[in-house]
Amino acid sequence: LSPLEAIMRILMRMTPDTVMLGRGALYALVVARAVRICIESGYSPLTPVAFANYSVVELQLTGNVERAHAWAQLAATVDDAQGGNFFAPTRFVPGWFVSAWKVPVRECVPVFETASRIGLEHGDILFGCFSAAAATVFQAWGGAPLAEVASSADGHREIIRGRVYSADYHCLLERQLARCLMGLTMGNTSFAGDQCPASLIHAVVDTRSAHQIGYYYVARLRVAWLFDEPEEARAALEAVAP
Repeated sequence: LSPLEAIMRILMRMTPDTVMLGRGALYALVVARAVRICIESGYSPLTPVAFANYSVVELQLTGNVERAHAWAQLAATVDDAQGGNFFAPTRFVPGWFVSAWKVPVRECVPVFETASRIGLEHGDILFGCFSAAAATVFQAWGGAPLAEVASSADGHREIIRGRVYSADYHCLLERQLARCLMGLTMGNTSFAGDQCPASLIHAVVDTRSAHQIGYYYVARLRVAWLFDEPEEARAALEAVAP
């Protein structure tokens, strides 16, 4: 293993944690460093992963969707050219953060499902599970029938098998949100139901999973607004407001 490749591995392994912990500035610094290494020192097998992450940095720092999407496409092209060994991260990362601005949400679902399958086949548990969760979330965002969303969430949780907490949580949250909107939980704005106590959903706030905490409170805000519960909506908003 060359020193260059060792550095690239360290940098790319840092990216998921910096994102999940809400350390955006550190994430941008790590990714920019990785891309600079690729440009100045030559090709690395992890180059497409660096490019995929840079698509996110481009969008975050400049707001330029076209350029961010171009980096995402470049990442996929380079990965395909080297055999698709990093299909899962090169599709999940820009798919989750960038593609929704350029590609219809429903079209992203089969891409995530393929990324999950290929990732797990290659032993990439993290991005294989992330991609399974993303398929559920984008299915919900794409307006799929609620029963279909709940069923999909259950199926993807079986794939994840509790191996990645944040991925499993996304599926659980979308499942309970769908069941809530179908009137199958303990109350209009409750996510609790059979085999899912309220404490299981709320437990995320005691973790360091910054993104999942945000999704939880946004989900609470959505149902409170839909069922005309202004106090609950205000409490959820205040929990995530900067």
